[in-house]
Formats: sequence, C-alpha cells, structure tokens
Amino acid sequence: LMDDLPPQSLSNLLWSHAMLGLTLADGVFSSVCQRARHVISEFVEFDVSNMCWAMATLDAVDYELFDMLANHTVATGLWKRFPATSASQL
Repeated sequence: LMDDLPPQSLSNLLWSHAMLGLTLADGVFSSVCQRARHVISEFVEFDVSNMCWAMATLDAVDYELFDMLANHTVATGLWKRFPATSASQL
C-alpha cells in the first residue's frame, strides 16, 4: 500500500498525526520517509511544507529526507512559489 502513495498522501499522513498529537505506529515513519525519498521529484510546495512541519512537530526528523526536500525545493524553484502560510511552516 505504501508503495502507491503520492507525496500529498505521505505528507498528509504525517501532518494529521502531528496535528492530532498522535504517535506513529512502529515503522510507519520510516516507511513514509522511504517512500517520500522515492517520489521526491513529485513533491509540490504544499507537500514539502506539510512534511517539514509534521516532522518537526512529531520530533521525528529523517535528516536524509529533510536534505532531499531542501535540495528539491531549491533546485526546482519551488521556494519561489511558496505562499506565506507554507513558507512559515518551514
């Protein structure tokens, strides 16, 4: 199932847990991050900001993924299209 999730679903999964103050089940965070690394080129500004905010809020950062998100954001010019609310989550 995880292999089929697009970036928005991955970021929403982490975001919803963070928003509700829930703890992720064992292995879920690493599975989400692994999938995100495989579809990093498909992330849009909404996905990047929600994923970063959720990782920070959950205090569960995957540094490799965080670096990939930052590099993707700069390399693709996504940072130029971030609305203020999304940029503030970074």
